[in-house]
Amino acid sequence: MRQIQLFIISFIICGSNAFAQEQPNTFVFEGNNFRWTQTTNGSLFYDETEGLPGLEVPIGEENHSIFTSTLWVGGMNDADELKISFRRFCQNDNENCQENWGPLKLDGSMATPAEVANFNKIWFVTIAQIEAHLAFTECQNNPNCDESIEFPNYEIPEDFSSWPAEGEAGFAENLAPYVDYDSNGAYNPEMGDHPAICGDFSSYTIWNDLGAEGASSDGNEIGLEVHTVVYGYESEQESDFNTLFVQHKLINRGAQALNETYSGFWTDFDLGNPSDDRLRTDVERSMFFVYNGASIDQPSPSGPGYGEDLPAMAVKVLSGPLSPGDLVDNTPEYSSLYANETIGWDDGIIDNERLGLSSAMYQQNSQGPSATQGPQISMEYYNFMRGIWRDNSEQIFGGLGYNPVAIDPVMALYTLPGESDPLLAGTNGIDPDYPFEGGWTEENEEFAPDDRRMIGSSGPFTFAPGDVQYIDLAYIFARESFDDNETVIETLQRFADEVEGMQCSPLPSIVLSADSSIEPKNLTVYPNPAKNEIAFDLPLAQSVMTLFDITGKKIRQARLQGRNQRIDIENLNSGVYLIRIESVNSIYHGKFVVGK
Repeated sequence: MRQIQLFIISFIICGSNAFAQEQPNTFVFEGNNFRWTQTTNGSLFYDETEGLPGLEVPIGEENHSIFTSTLWVGGMNDADELKISFRRFCQNDNENCQENWGPLKLDGSMATPAEVANFNKIWFVTIAQIEAHLAFTECQNNPNCDESIEFPNYEIPEDFSSWPAEGEAGFAENLAPYVDYDSNGAYNPEMGDHPAICGDFSSYTIWNDLGAEGASSDGNEIGLEVHTVVYGYESEQESDFNTLFVQHKLINRGAQALNETYSGFWTDFDLGNPSDDRLRTDVERSMFFVYNGASIDQPSPSGPGYGEDLPAMAVKVLSGPLSPGDLVDNTPEYSSLYANETIGWDDGIIDNERLGLSSAMYQQNSQGPSATQGPQISMEYYNFMRGIWRDNSEQIFGGLGYNPVAIDPVMALYTLPGESDPLLAGTNGIDPDYPFEGGWTEENEEFAPDDRRMIGSSGPFTFAPGDVQYIDLAYIFARESFDDNETVIETLQRFADEVEGMQCSPLPSIVLSADSSIEPKNLTVYPNPAKNEIAFDLPLAQSVMTLFDITGKKIRQARLQGRNQRIDIENLNSGVYLIRIESVNSIYHGKFVVGK
């Protein structure tokens, strides 16, 4: 017991800890090789207090790789009207960034500042805290264990006590996922309940696009509620150590169904010195990235620079929104995990296909054609998410990607793909016949390195009232010194391959989410407790089984055929486990104990 306490203290001092709040809605966290800033208005990596980049990597060098990264969502209602949520720097009147923390009401209406005052924070939880909390709880429940001796100084973490598990009247009954240790249907950390998190350390925040009473509005809002999780895995694996994972849970609390909906991941890269950067898209890996265009990354006002040990930074779509349902288990058009197709394709399960990177476009800061510069009005934001320039012209292959009077141009969904699109997904199967070896890159076009921004998107998908969509991203960092036998881009690509499939599954909760469109059922597992095998019966011909440990971490997933199931658990350690069985129109939840 005391060894666990000592581990916790060391963990908090060495990393993965939240710093003091810098302003009412800005927080700074550490995990693995990153120190990052988050705000309760949904912005990632932007230090709003200083107006500076907020993703420091590696920790301690005072260099940053991203200035800010934000989520955009937009689609058309049945009247062909645009409904959209977006933000960049939260400096324009049309960006709803003030007092927009917290959930929306179930009827889609905005809350008052008083109703969401407690949501103007970001929660931060670690697996080590959860393990200590469970050890303390088990000691309390064990007549042979004296918690005053074994845990003389234990206090429930404040983020456990304030965890936004349950909504007040008018809001969703359940919000943030948690483990109901005492199975009483209510969140009681004093009784052993605790947050369910992704990874080994995780932040959690809830925000929306309507804002609170008095917030600015242009009438184009969706009624969007977003639960954003930033997490990572404590590991000696270099790719894990240099990757931050992000999951956005999107809920349509509005009254209007949206068609042709896209989610965008707008990223203002500042890779050390921001004036010497280059961009590229990796279509095969469903990602876009920035790298240095100079042999030395010089100092700048934002940091000392990376010097000769040049870096690269990627945003990878691990799994995007669900593709519109068609009651078919679709085969990927190109290949698995390529371009706009990530997981769920051709796996024997109907309508679980997840999209990927549907388009990627650069945005000029202030130079170049005005159509390629940052959007100013709602439709221009939507255009960029669809892979279209501000003036409604298509991106074309080669050059600047912009030439509205070109004769017989080849349309391009992806900016600067190099040789990463051998299946020609980005040009609708048309060979662009690019004249230079290495494909369409900044080097071949002889672009001068500069400050770079990019919007990657995933879509289209449908987004009806009450729908829930998940978007899983990986922010990956690499450096030349990581591997002497690889270029920095090759190391970045290897890391991207190694973190494939590490996204967090939608977290289970013993208390079922009120926003679920399918009413889950209880699953009876026997024997319980079990040692080597569990069994259960289902009225399902095909389903997917997922096992989680008590912290909510996924430990096994498998497709099941047939109704009578027997599952080998011989390799599981003693403890409590959660099981989830899911088919097209049924969900079953259960819990069992392994005792060796």
